[in-house]
Amino acid sequence: MLQLKTGYLKEEPKIYQFMRRNPPFVVDKLPMTKIHKRDIPYLKYYDKAVKRNPLYADEKVYPAFWYQEPQALTLAKKQYELIRSGLDEDAAYLKAVDHVNIIENESYLALREIFDIMQQQGAQLPTTVSDQDLSDTIAKWRQKLKDTPYLTMDLADRGEIDFIIQTKILKWNEVDRERRMKDPIFVMQFQKLRHAVFPEILDMNEAKLARHEKVKRDIMRLFGVNKDNIRTNKPFFYEDYEFYFTRLVKQPLLSRWSESDRSNFSKWIVDSLAIVEVLEKNPTSFIQRYLDLLRGQFFPMVTFPDKAKSFRLPSIQEFREVLYKNDVGYRVDSEFGKLYVRRFYRIPLLLFPNETITSSVLFNRARTK
Repeated sequence: MLQLKTGYLKEEPKIYQFMRRNPPFVVDKLPMTKIHKRDIPYLKYYDKAVKRNPLYADEKVYPAFWYQEPQALTLAKKQYELIRSGLDEDAAYLKAVDHVNIIENESYLALREIFDIMQQQGAQLPTTVSDQDLSDTIAKWRQKLKDTPYLTMDLADRGEIDFIIQTKILKWNEVDRERRMKDPIFVMQFQKLRHAVFPEILDMNEAKLARHEKVKRDIMRLFGVNKDNIRTNKPFFYEDYEFYFTRLVKQPLLSRWSESDRSNFSKWIVDSLAIVEVLEKNPTSFIQRYLDLLRGQFFPMVTFPDKAKSFRLPSIQEFREVLYKNDVGYRVDSEFGKLYVRRFYRIPLLLFPNETITSSVLFNRARTK
């Protein structure tokens, strides 16, 4: 009415007369509800966890799913519980991070178990997750995949296939889906499971790996390299690396270490950093330079002792973020309870790029002399 009077509208809208006859219901005074404040003791730890780990910030983007407890909230509750038991805030946080990692590792193992059972049972789903409705749904989509190749399907249909596996078979909630499908370890295993449930979908990751393996085999054959020896004698655990790194920050001069400590450190480098193929096929002089290179790259304070105090390692949670952003797989080892990194050889360049390149240049100069 005001817009008509002021000339903002030149003519009445068709609905105007109806609105005049049936004006909206107006309440003079809305009832007021008193809001009672609640002190949630672990909420401050949740806010701190989100700030310390950018991956948790995504949880606040999906408020519709907050009834499903996000990972940072699980962490905060555990941290609060540990603080009440007597731990200080930082120690409680680290223990709570381990608690959350164990939960995630169990979810990954559950995914692997379903896949392994399907492999053993000839692509049949385990009885613990299968029912008639799910079987009918899978059959319907398998028929659709025969008529329409996966890559030509709409994105909505591809998403529906993933949704079926994630929610009906793996029992993930929305928060789980968002988080785990950003983790390369989960994604790779999920793709294998998707191929097992819907064999009509080509395992694109498997085809890519097959091509990659062929190239590797050809190169190894050309240079006479034994593929089985492209490994270390023992797995690389971040906690072990952190232990020696911290010691070298405090005392970078190995000559001032005790003989037994130097021996243990050297043995760890040989077992966890050195590739077996290099150790078995080269003369002693080359192996010694190779071990010196590894020590200099992973522990730059050995080469640059004056800068020892400036070097630091990220926390385990920060380190996981670095690995995630650079597509390096990791997992918590169920036997030792430590963070296992398969492609650990990428760590120096990710954490200490300038010092790593310098060490490589010095090593190559020594080889050409």
